[in-house]
Amino acid sequence: MGDIPGLPDLRFAGVDAAALRLEGPRLSYMEAGNGAAPPLVLCHGIGSNSMGWRHVLAHFAPTRRVIAWNAPGYLMSDNLLTYAPAPEDYARALGALADALGLGTFDLVGSSFGSMCASAFTIANPGRVRRLVLLGATRGLKNLPAEQRIAMLRMREESIAQGPIVFGESRWKLLLSDSASPTAVEQVKNLLKATNRRSLLQSSQAIQQTDQVEWAPKIAVPTLMATGSADKVTPVEANAALIVKGLPNGRLVVIDGVGHLPKVEAPEKCCALIADHLA
Repeated sequence: MGDIPGLPDLRFAGVDAAALRLEGPRLSYMEAGNGAAPPLVLCHGIGSNSMGWRHVLAHFAPTRRVIAWNAPGYLMSDNLLTYAPAPEDYARALGALADALGLGTFDLVGSSFGSMCASAFTIANPGRVRRLVLLGATRGLKNLPAEQRIAMLRMREESIAQGPIVFGESRWKLLLSDSASPTAVEQVKNLLKATNRRSLLQSSQAIQQTDQVEWAPKIAVPTLMATGSADKVTPVEANAALIVKGLPNGRLVVIDGVGHLPKVEAPEKCCALIADHLA
């Protein structure tokens, strides 16, 4: 993976906007491959989008149908109507996209905020997810005192207040390790610059209602959690290490020297871990 893989075209699916409480019927996604193995669905983080999965899309395309969604409000997917959506709102939207694309049972990978989306979908749809991978998983903020949750929302508002260009030029430092390559830095900056202020704050509201430690016993499928040892956003001790204790069939791998986005910063290691778990 020395060269940066290209990206598939952005595609669109029509869904029931009223049932999903969306402003419109459009969800966007990227798709690669058409292999016979179970489809693989990818859920991005709070400041990311389907472009962040370029290495994973390229790696698995020869053997699988791989779909990287864009959550409501991200990269031309229509926004949710409510100011404070619940995790279940994202899970329903993900299910609607899977239905629109004719997916039955599939493997599911979620990164950061996407781990919330993936876990919420798995809990709501028993039997539909074959295996689950959570990268840089967030516990969520539901367990925190109200004043800390308010402070986190204020931080999110301030981080995007000057617009996505400034957001991209500053926020990347929290997402990567100090030894990240210039190529990884540029990829992450570009991802962040596509972020919509409204969707970022809506996603932040959903995380306020999430506690994946509470959710973990409800996730029966084989689950891999992988987190970078240098993750500054969701440090392993306060997030993945607590979640995995409650998983009936989970294991945790810590990737040494890597930050919050192993799929960008260490794509070879990340793809190898995912492939091993899904095999």
